[in-house]
Amino acid sequence: MRRCRPWSATTSARSGPSPTRKLTLSAQAIGRIQQRLAPLVQVLQQAAAGDAELAALWRGIADRRAANMRLLAAELAATGALRPELSVEEVADVLWSMNSPELYLLLVGQRGWDPDRYQRWLADAWQRLLLRPA
Repeated sequence: MRRCRPWSATTSARSGPSPTRKLTLSAQAIGRIQQRLAPLVQVLQQAAAGDAELAALWRGIADRRAANMRLLAAELAATGALRPELSVEEVADVLWSMNSPELYLLLVGQRGWDPDRYQRWLADAWQRLLLRPA
């Protein structure tokens, strides 16, 4: 059986027709990615405080995450479904902050949420915060 890669779901989210579906697929992909990588990223963040190379690596990861969220925000804006009071930059910042490894670790690691619950909550929160009411 072929294993689905989390980034393939992100690619599917970008090509999906509805903004709700884009956000749902993105939340699912991010949940799978965070489940595997958030604990490692936490270690990297801590180690980066004392090592310039690790600090540069962490900045690169954070910059790539931000760039990906700017792409998703622009794609959502192109659908015309965003709340009119939100700029694309604000949407990108909300997407970026809410898909952080820190938030994942708080909810799943410290508060005991199931990873599936996190994914469902993230999709729902993004839809409520970013999209026009139906």
